[in-house]
Amino acid sequence: MKLGGQYHRSFQINATNENFFLRLTDPANWQTSKYGQLFITGLEQNQISLVVSKEFASNKHGDYQQIGVPFFDKEFGTLQSEINTVFTNQRWTKTEILKWNNSLIQFDGSIIPATPINSAETPGITVELTDKTKFEDRASYYALGTGGGLIPENVSVINGIPYADHLTLLLSPQTVQFGSNGTGTNLYREKYNTYVSDIFEIENSWQQTYGKFIYQFSNPFLTNLDLSLIGINETLLGAVVGDNNNIDNIWGIAVNPTNVHFSTASGTTSNYAANQIVTFDINNRPVGNINALVIKPLGTFKIKLRNSTPAILNFDNLRRFSNIPRQENINYHVNANLINGTSVKQLGVLLLDDNYNQIGETYYALAPHFKTGNNENPSEYSVQAQASNSGLISSYEENTQTGGIDENFATKYRLYINEANEGDFEGKKVSMAVYGGKYLKFEIRENAQLVAEGNLSTNKKFFYEIDGGEKIEIKQGDTVPLIAQTYGLYYGTPKTLSSSTSIKANRTVVTYNPSIKSYVVLFDPEWQSAQVTVFDMSGRLVTETNNIEPSTPFVIELNNSIKSMYTVQIISNKGETVISKIILNR
Repeated sequence: MKLGGQYHRSFQINATNENFFLRLTDPANWQTSKYGQLFITGLEQNQISLVVSKEFASNKHGDYQQIGVPFFDKEFGTLQSEINTVFTNQRWTKTEILKWNNSLIQFDGSIIPATPINSAETPGITVELTDKTKFEDRASYYALGTGGGLIPENVSVINGIPYADHLTLLLSPQTVQFGSNGTGTNLYREKYNTYVSDIFEIENSWQQTYGKFIYQFSNPFLTNLDLSLIGINETLLGAVVGDNNNIDNIWGIAVNPTNVHFSTASGTTSNYAANQIVTFDINNRPVGNINALVIKPLGTFKIKLRNSTPAILNFDNLRRFSNIPRQENINYHVNANLINGTSVKQLGVLLLDDNYNQIGETYYALAPHFKTGNNENPSEYSVQAQASNSGLISSYEENTQTGGIDENFATKYRLYINEANEGDFEGKKVSMAVYGGKYLKFEIRENAQLVAEGNLSTNKKFFYEIDGGEKIEIKQGDTVPLIAQTYGLYYGTPKTLSSSTSIKANRTVVTYNPSIKSYVVLFDPEWQSAQVTVFDMSGRLVTETNNIEPSTPFVIELNNSIKSMYTVQIISNKGETVISKIILNR
């Protein structure tokens, strides 16, 4: 619904004192359900007084649920009855409400302390339940503790007065110093390495731009936001009206999933905990999970810039009713549709469970201007993004000469988005590992758009290889049973390179299991036994377990009530070593 302009000078409570309801059309299947939206323009905040009721559900994000609160003058305590939970004013209890501070890179309460606090009892270090939302906090990114009974997957109704538009924010560079390896502390005496991470910096922990130039926001409106074109000026590409954004130093966007195709009602034990990631190439076209760039109401997202140059984010013309990104040469309008781009070819591999719910994804992208192999300076327009510990599917850094795995980086990181140069890597293999699921579904895009029948402008095809065996051409939308744990991906006709399969992927990984609220080790099937050793941030031994049978997941026993970072060292019977980090947030 659209509201505003000369025909709607105010938005007020109706005669029967009923709320304006934005419903899910299919609450039982909220992940795929359509939903009501409201577009308000041309009104000042004091002209809007009707209370809107918004039906909402989301995938769970962990101990803290990331969310927007797109309602003006709403008392935070009212959320308790609306989403069926209990909040407190006690920080670090997983029952508090916190608000992200983009300038200081920390979660704040109602009062930002002038000096480091000495006690968790200090008033104002959480969002006070009697406080109300403010007009200047329209796009604020909130974290709601889930320890009081919050189940985000349950459909709730959240009520409030919607915000007016005319929202522009400045993304200014932060001056925070993290200290050696992130051991510095914020005003709440929390070490940065216990909560700051950067999925765009693959091998650059706590150096240079790591953790910097990242800005976390929520959708401030009850209309979708389309972030797909914020890096370009569409008026130079055929559109007369654009979205009024041109962030030419954008690196990437990470989205907290709210509606991935996963249903607890179906009985599946699958979980989806990873961020959905998009990076931008040198032409500022998006690569990766394109549809994730449409942010639904109450949804949250993170923007990473490549350098300290300030940027302006204008929210107003990002609003749209469609859940598909807009085409760049189409004029901005809330009803406009689709997207275009340059010559970027992309293969998406979606991991599905036995009920065909999506539980993970990975992407392989190629273009003439992309770089094959490890990029020592990813801030200079790399589109690669690191896979999270909770990701069930990912690829490995490729050997630039032969294809397959680059052994120099095989145990250092896995990739959510893998890039290669389409000229020098044509026909060579990218290795992919899968840690669960039942099916693989393929999506082929060029210029960020789905390509009919998978026909790319170069007339090249994508292929997949099953565990070093048969090469099979990929067709648009193909869904195939998962019959192996390692796969190869190819752009162009696969080449025969004898050394390209000599290095096998080490499939041992540390991942988070939400069902037991613990981290576990999933072992490579070829391992016969294993040793798992855990160290704390100071290098002190926390626990060591020997002669582990690798046929079942190994649960890492940690005190989840203590926020800290741990290093996990896993050694096989043959001496193969995998090192991973675990960050326990508040």
